[in-house]
Amino acid sequence: WPALVLPSSALGRPLTLFERFACIALTIFLAHFTTKFIENPLRHRTIDGKSVYRLFAGSTAISLVAALFISLSASSIIDVKGTRFSFDLNEVVSRPAIYDDGCHVNYGDPESGICTYGDLESDRTIVLYGDSHAAQWFPSLEILARQEGFKLISLTKSACSSVESPRSDRGAFKYADCVKWRNNSIERIQEIKPYAVVVSSFQFFAPPSNFPDRSSWWNDGQRILLERLQGSSQNIVYISDTPHPERDIPNCLATSEVALCNTSKLTPNVIISGFKKIDPNPWMCSEICPAILDGEVAYRDASHISVAAAISMTPKLRIALKENGLFA
Repeated sequence: WPALVLPSSALGRPLTLFERFACIALTIFLAHFTTKFIENPLRHRTIDGKSVYRLFAGSTAISLVAALFISLSASSIIDVKGTRFSFDLNEVVSRPAIYDDGCHVNYGDPESGICTYGDLESDRTIVLYGDSHAAQWFPSLEILARQEGFKLISLTKSACSSVESPRSDRGAFKYADCVKWRNNSIERIQEIKPYAVVVSSFQFFAPPSNFPDRSSWWNDGQRILLERLQGSSQNIVYISDTPHPERDIPNCLATSEVALCNTSKLTPNVIISGFKKIDPNPWMCSEICPAILDGEVAYRDASHISVAAAISMTPKLRIALKENGLFA
C-alpha cells in the first residue's frame, strides 16, 4: 500500500500509466520479501503467551503515545518552502457556501432547491448555472449581488456541465441524472426571465469514444445551451474555464518548493459567438500561472479556484460584467 499511495501524494498529482505499473511492480517485490523475511519467520516461530501479551501491550502503548503526539503537535498552518508565505490549509480547502447550504446538488439529485441570495427584494435576478466550475464563482457573485442590489439564484450540480455535450456514465456520475437536472434548471430559468444568466463549465471532461472531434463535441453542446436559454434573458454571460492545474495545489505547496507548483496551464477560450464572454485566464496568469495569487492560494485542490481567490477577483469580475452591459 505505501508504494501505491505515497508516490501520488508526494507528487501531488495522479500517477501516469507507466508510474502505476512501476509502483505495482515495486509492491510485488516488497510483498515477496516482507513475506519471506518478516511474515513467515514470525508465523513459524514459537512464542510463549506472556511474550505475546507483552508485545501487544507494548505496541498498543506505543501507538497511543504516537497518536497523542501527532494530535497535539498537528497544525493546519502550512509554511511554503522558499517563501515567507504561510496559509491555513483548512481555510484554503473550504468550499463555497452553497455546498453547506445544500444548494450545490450532487450525483443523483435531479433538481436544485430555492437557493436565493443577495438582495431578496430586488426586481433584478441573476442566475448562476453550471457545474462546480460555475459554483467556484459563487463567492464573488454573492458579493456583487449585495453591492449591486440584485437577487442571485444558484443552480449548480457536481460534474454536470451547463454545456450540453453528452458524456458517458462513470462511477457515481449518471448522464441521465444530469439531463433531468438540466431540464429542470432550464425550465426554471425560462420561468424566472432573469436579468442575466451566468454560465461556466469545467472544460476538460472526456468526450465519448464516438466523438473523435473534441472541438465539435464541445461547441455543439454550447450551441444547444445557447438555444435553450434564448428568450430567457438579454444577458447570457459565459465565463470561460479557469487555468487547469497539473497538481493538487495545496498539497504541492505543503510539500514542494513554490516554483514546482506554478505549473497550471491556460485554458483555451473556446466560447462560441452568441454569448457575452468573460475570460478569467489573464487574471490568473502572466508568463506563469502562480499557485499563490495576490497573497492567496489560487486553488483549493487540483481543479477549483479557492474561495479566497474568487473573492480577490471580484473587482475584475465586476469590471468584466460592466463591460458586458450588466452594471451601469
